[in-house]
Amino acid sequence: MGRVLRARHRTEVIAQRQGGDVAVKVMHPNLAAKPNFRERFEQEATVGLRLSHPGIVKVHDLVVDGDVLALVMDLVDGLPLNQVFAGRKVPESQVGELVRQIAEALHTAHEAGVVHRDLKPANVMLDGGGRARVLDFGIAKEHGGGQGTRTGTGMGTIAYMAPEQYRDAKRVDRRADVYALAMMAYEMLAGQLPWNEPVSEFDLLRRKAEGQLDSVRMHVPELGGGVEEVLRMGLAMEPDSRFLTTLAFSTALNTALSPDGPLRIEELKSPPKAPPSPPARPSNETLHLEGFLEEPEPQPPPPSPTPKKKATRRKGRRQLAKDRGTDGLAIASFVVSLISALSCLFPFSALAVVMGIISAWRINSRPERYTGGGLAAASIVMGVVGTMSGGMLFLIVMAENL
Repeated sequence: MGRVLRARHRTEVIAQRQGGDVAVKVMHPNLAAKPNFRERFEQEATVGLRLSHPGIVKVHDLVVDGDVLALVMDLVDGLPLNQVFAGRKVPESQVGELVRQIAEALHTAHEAGVVHRDLKPANVMLDGGGRARVLDFGIAKEHGGGQGTRTGTGMGTIAYMAPEQYRDAKRVDRRADVYALAMMAYEMLAGQLPWNEPVSEFDLLRRKAEGQLDSVRMHVPELGGGVEEVLRMGLAMEPDSRFLTTLAFSTALNTALSPDGPLRIEELKSPPKAPPSPPARPSNETLHLEGFLEEPEPQPPPPSPTPKKKATRRKGRRQLAKDRGTDGLAIASFVVSLISALSCLFPFSALAVVMGIISAWRINSRPERYTGGGLAAASIVMGVVGTMSGGMLFLIVMAENL
């Protein structure tokens, strides 16, 4: 988007306040004249000025002079992760530490209502002290905002983008950053992304949507099954199946990478009141990750459990059938269809089909109020049979009269 210069404020008091030398990113004039790029540049400044964390590159100022836009930020003497590692496998202990640092920085942004939406190795700098620093919030989403994004528009870097983000980037939440962080962890551990051969953007989107990603143990067989399970959950297709926060993902990954072997996740949820006896280690390296799908803070249980969307909808309907009465229209259509099937009366048959279709539509569109889909379907079938029988009988009678 422009040039990055090393600079120092001419006023020494301000220079000291900024920590000495700073980086000044000057946007190319031809891009500054385009409203969309200009808006993203200003968005990066707005978000950067709000966030304060050692793991986030601090923004000090935005300079606007006509078509000249410049962003003043911390100078990081280092390289981005994609250049530091460049396709090499990273030691497990270093991966765990980098993921922890990035997760803490992102958690600060998320708590401030900001989703990065373009997390990738190129946007994480490794400074001289070996600390990870997240930068480039140019397409970040602020709570209640969604600047620069139309509903139904995808934006970001496809290789690290969550499936829901390329469907509609405006409606994503922090779990999209969890996905990107899990993809980065996979790449650092395996030395590559979870596919072997070069793929087109279309094929990559299809693979992600269908969950066709290589297991990390295909590339690093010595990794434990716990690491594979953590990455699988972090890269889940549906946001509801992922870790809720980056901190939860980081804790689970570091637990799985622990040289002492995987711990039961329940042990990490709250400290014991009394010194416990040494916990037994599971022999099959299986992690119990249910606790990481919840908020880190304990929440009071809801008064009554609500069925999950999609996955338990059919089960919820069966429960409703026990608790509520069957739709009266379904009963009426079934009775009319029964009469029509027995009597072969053409008008009753047609009426039964219409009533059955209306009843089935009501049951499907409002499952929380109506049940009795089986009766509606039976009335439609019997109504069709009655209509065909009545129609044939009518034609026979007409033929005999003629």
